[in-house]
Amino acid sequence: MGSKSRRKHRRRRGRRVNLKFTLWLLVSLLVMTAGVYRLHAFQVKRNAGIFKHQAQQAGEANRLDEASFYYGRYLKYFPADMEAQIAWTQILEKKTAPSYPELRRVMELYESVLRQDAGNHGIRRNLINVAIRLGRLSDAQQHIEILLKGPYADDGKLEQLQAFCFAAKNDKPKAKEFYERSIKHAPRHLASYVQLAELHARLAEPNEADAVMKKLVEANDRDYQAHLIRARYLRQRGSTEEIARETRRAYDLARDNPETHLAMAEVAQLRLAPEEARRYLQEGLDRFPDNAGMYLALAQMQMTAHRTDEAVACLRRGLKQVPVQSHNVLLYKLALCLIQRGEKNETEEIIRKLVQKKAASIVIDELQARMLLAKGQWSEAAVLLEKLLKGLTADAHSAGQVNLLLGVCYEKRGEADRALMAYDQALAANPQSTTAHEGKAAARKTPLVNIWQ
Repeated sequence: MGSKSRRKHRRRRGRRVNLKFTLWLLVSLLVMTAGVYRLHAFQVKRNAGIFKHQAQQAGEANRLDEASFYYGRYLKYFPADMEAQIAWTQILEKKTAPSYPELRRVMELYESVLRQDAGNHGIRRNLINVAIRLGRLSDAQQHIEILLKGPYADDGKLEQLQAFCFAAKNDKPKAKEFYERSIKHAPRHLASYVQLAELHARLAEPNEADAVMKKLVEANDRDYQAHLIRARYLRQRGSTEEIARETRRAYDLARDNPETHLAMAEVAQLRLAPEEARRYLQEGLDRFPDNAGMYLALAQMQMTAHRTDEAVACLRRGLKQVPVQSHNVLLYKLALCLIQRGEKNETEEIIRKLVQKKAASIVIDELQARMLLAKGQWSEAAVLLEKLLKGLTADAHSAGQVNLLLGVCYEKRGEADRALMAYDQALAANPQSTTAHEGKAAARKTPLVNIWQ
């Protein structure tokens, strides 16, 4: 019995030892798990901090895509960091052509900031601009109303945005009311005059539009931009002398601005004085060698005069002088010149560059269509141009150019009726277009020139 009693005692003692060991092991595991969790949290926080630092460095160096990527990674770990949210929106808005998803993300970030700080009026104003760009006009108007009823009563710039939204929603009486309020409260805010004049023009009220444009320069006589705006408006009215007076006034006010040199060159061309126009452009290039507009205007003059080699040389010179962000517009014009010269290989290389630089799809499509025309692939070019035309409903000038090219495609395919219709639409956009008149004549069985060039 004594032996049995001892064996039982040892078994109970073993169970107690095992229980103690198990408890110790569980406690150790819990401590280790907590330690690992704390280490992981520390590493996550440290890594997230690195993401934020990299985003800030990239932003300072203007590497916007990289900065946007790292802010996105950081905010996955710290979504409530308002400073980072605002910095990310600023990066996205700095991009030359932010995509729709990027703008939508900016809107969401601004809304997130306002949920935390409803009194941040600067963010609310930024949100209004983004909402308008996204076409979310009702959302924009709600935020405008909050500001107009609060700390920004009688703010002319906000009233102009409210008017713009009403005009876009086809509420013309309300649009007029807010444009007039905007002009009263912010007489130096030029956009209000321009948009109100455009509204009158759409309503077939030319006298009212003229009066608004006259009021613009009377209220802003010392602002060269006001005079340039009225000069551009008058071009639709065909008053060359008045255009010249307004442009000269702008030039006298701001001779140190490239925009006024370009405007004076345009007036000289209207007066059929090409040498005078070239003189203004050359003076402009001497003073502003990094201005892309000067090279474009001079190259266009050379192309109009059928001096394609000189136009190409001018554009190549410009690509060496202007900032990288202005290269796309020069590359586009250079591609047009090279197509004229039949240099297809270099044109294709330029198109690849523009794709890499994320140029607007409308530019890429047009150049590809012109290349198809140059190769005689009329049907393929027509398909691309018809697609392109659908996106140009608000741009009469560009639509006219596309219709001109479509006319050639239809003519070459033997579709005279469609060719005539396309040329008529091109002439509606630009009645002075010599090539459109020639194309129309070609569609009526007269010899066809190389209009695609």
